[in-house]
Parts: sequence; C-alpha cells; structure tokens
Amino acid sequence: MLDVYLTKFALKRGSRRTAYDDVVSWAGEELGLDPDDFQVDGEAERDSLRGRWFVDRVEGRPAIDVSVSRFRDDGFVVVHRVEVVDLDRPHVRAAVSVRKEGGSRQIAMPEALNPPRLVQEWVATGDAIDRSYPLGPEPIDVPVTDLDKFLEKLRGDRALPVVCFSVDRHGQDTEVARTSRLVAGAAHLVRLSDDASWRFSHEHGKWWSTYNSAVRVYRPGLDWRQKPQTHPLFIPQMNVPVVDAIPEMVRNAVVRDAHLHGFTNWAIPWERLRRIREQMEEVDGAADEYAWVELLEEVEQERDELRREVEALQAALDLASAETSGPGSVYEALVAFAERDPGGIVLLPAAFESAQRASFRRPHRAQEVLEAIGELGEAYHSGTLDTDFESFLRFRGVKLGYVSSGVRKMHPDEYTRIHGGRTIELSDHAKVGTGPPTNHFRVYWYRDEETRTLVIGHVGNHLPNKMT
Repeated sequence: MLDVYLTKFALKRGSRRTAYDDVVSWAGEELGLDPDDFQVDGEAERDSLRGRWFVDRVEGRPAIDVSVSRFRDDGFVVVHRVEVVDLDRPHVRAAVSVRKEGGSRQIAMPEALNPPRLVQEWVATGDAIDRSYPLGPEPIDVPVTDLDKFLEKLRGDRALPVVCFSVDRHGQDTEVARTSRLVAGAAHLVRLSDDASWRFSHEHGKWWSTYNSAVRVYRPGLDWRQKPQTHPLFIPQMNVPVVDAIPEMVRNAVVRDAHLHGFTNWAIPWERLRRIREQMEEVDGAADEYAWVELLEEVEQERDELRREVEALQAALDLASAETSGPGSVYEALVAFAERDPGGIVLLPAAFESAQRASFRRPHRAQEVLEAIGELGEAYHSGTLDTDFESFLRFRGVKLGYVSSGVRKMHPDEYTRIHGGRTIELSDHAKVGTGPPTNHFRVYWYRDEETRTLVIGHVGNHLPNKMT
C-alpha cells in the first residue's frame, strides 16, 4: 500500500452536524448502507467498492475509522480512509492509498487520487483548521504588506506544511489549481506577490525565499538556523524540467512530511493496542504463549504480502515515471541532488566520477534514491532521526546494505577515500535492483559520527565484493 495523500487536522466547533455523522453519511452513500449499520465494526461490498470500518471510543469519546476501496479496471485499488475522534473539537485523519492487483502496468489517473470527498467539503466550507490556522482550498494571496504575517505563519505552531506559490515578473504562477486540488487539507496554501518574494529574499536570502514562479514546501518547525534545503523547492525549467510534474512532486513532499510526523498512527488501532498491552501486563505472563506465536506468524505473513504489493506498485510507478522527462543519466541526477545542498550530506569528487561511469538505465529512480538519502542525512544531522537507518530507508523504498571489513580489506582501492585529511572507509550503502549494472544502482557512504554527516564516496555501479 502506497500513500499518495495523508493529513491530520481538527474541525471547528459548533458545526450543524457532527463530523462523526458526516463520516457515517459518506460511507453509507458509497456502500448503500443505513446509519445503523455503523454501530459496530463491519464490512460491506457494493459493485466495485469494498468498505471496512471500526467503531470504538478513544479518550472516552466516540471514534470511527472508515476505509472505502475502489477496484479499478486498470488493476489498481484506490483506498480512501477517514477517521474522526469526536472530541469537543473533532480530530480528523485522512488518507488516500493505492495498491496494485494483477499484471497491469498502467498507473492510476490523478483524478482518482484527489483527497477524500469529505475532506474537500470540510476544507471548502472553512471548517478544517490546523492548530489556530484555517485550511482553505485555494492559495491566500500575500502582498508585500502582509509578508510579516506570512513569515510568522512559517515559524508558527503548525502541524502541516505550507505550500508556497510565487509569480514571475509577468504575474504568472505554476500549476496552482492542480497542486492545490491534490494537497487540499494536507497543507496551507499561499501565493506570494512578486514584491513580497523580493522582500523575502532581501531579508532572509534567496535560498529561503520562493520567487519567479517556483513552488516550495515549507515544513513545520521552520527555524532560520536550519539549512534552507530542508524545505523542498521546485523551480520550473531548472531542477524540474517538466512543469507538469510539479503537482505530484509537491504532493509527495507533503506526504513524506506527514509520515515523518507520525500521521499514520490511527487512533482506534492504537487505542486497541494500548488495551492489549494493559491486559498483558495484568496477566503477567499468563497469556497463551502458543496463541501469541500464531498471531505473530499471521502478522508477519500479512507484512510480507503487503511488502510484495508495495514492490509491485513501486515498479509500476517507476515505469510510469520513466516516461516523463527528468534527469537523463545518473550523473545528472547527482548534479541536481548536489544543487539542493542537502543538510548532513558531503559529496566527494569520487562520487561524481563514479556517477559518470554508472550504467543504471533508470536515472529517475536514481534521483529518488538520492532524495531518500538526502532526507536521511538531514534527519541524522539535525538529531530528528527517530528510527534506525535501515527502517528509515526501507519506508522510502530503498534497501540498506553494509560492506564487511573483510571485503573492504580485500578491495582497499575501491572502498577507501580521503576526507578531511584522513582515510575513511565506505561501508553503508543504499541499494536498488540486482543483476547486471544496467539494472542496479548503489550509493556508498561513510557515516561520520563526529559531525553527524554521511560522506558519499561512490554513486553508480556495485562495488566489488566476495561474489565478484
């Protein structure tokens, strides 16, 4: 299952109907059910739709979690999921996910991947809020006179990113309508005037600003002491040759940020897990050991099946991405990555030299791997990494490998580099694909624990090991 939309926000108090009723009404219309059918957990099917819902109490208040799956003719299943915990101020989580079934290689059309209808309605009526900030369906225009308020919002206490559009000297912007539709309810939307962009650049530097029709995602927790590259910038005809790709790239950045902040911690599953843990503590080892073993085996089997689904879906997405313009080679992907100057990453000259010799035929996939490593480096350097390297990369579709000391000694010329006046050894590496060099891609680095940086010394083909 691959998330293409993910958000968490609250709703204003005093609405005519409760959010809980809205969810029941939406699911009932989709699945042809009555409101009474949603009193307890259940499942239902209708034509190409399949629904599943959970009903419980969280923090003593009613909660409902509904997923509606649509089975498409192109082999994809699109899942819309909405959860409401009906507190004094209702809290909402929502997601759109896709998975692939059958052998189809066609990618799902963007129209099927819009936010859930309920979320669009809440945003359109002005009921959705992120902390104290309202969420709207269209960008708020920021003239130069309102720039200070905008900068306060960037540094403010918000849980969602700000998607910032800018205009060129002719007043033209980039893909505003489509981008806004894809991330409605998952981000704040603003559009800077040309004068506001100029003043932003003058006060904080052009590396922080958004200007000349570029689009930027300012993540929550912005601090001017950060590196500006922490906040992804998409510049038409520069780091994004195909302007049509910007809406999906912005959406991906928003979803990655949502994952980073734990938006997938759905309330009802976590509440039930908490109860199970409490029961286990109460029985103090009296639980049926074999039953737990069987349960663990079932969970592991389901995990493996989901992992295969994700791999198949990622392959289809890679194939579709290859049809769009992007970096023409691994070297071009590395140069674009370097231009971002990602925090916590050091690129040695040998990395560029090896990238020029790379045989990998999917430079767009190479770019994705480098971006994943960039996010890892930023998290490691800033101290925000809340998991291990392997889990962090695996979540982003990249495997982590290690080179043993025996192999490094066997091929010292391949695995040693000079950095900072000392000799270092490359061990950690990100890996994608197997087989001949045209089908695989590797990035090797040294983990500098003193400076908390990843020193990349090789990008491209697999370095020799015991098998080669």
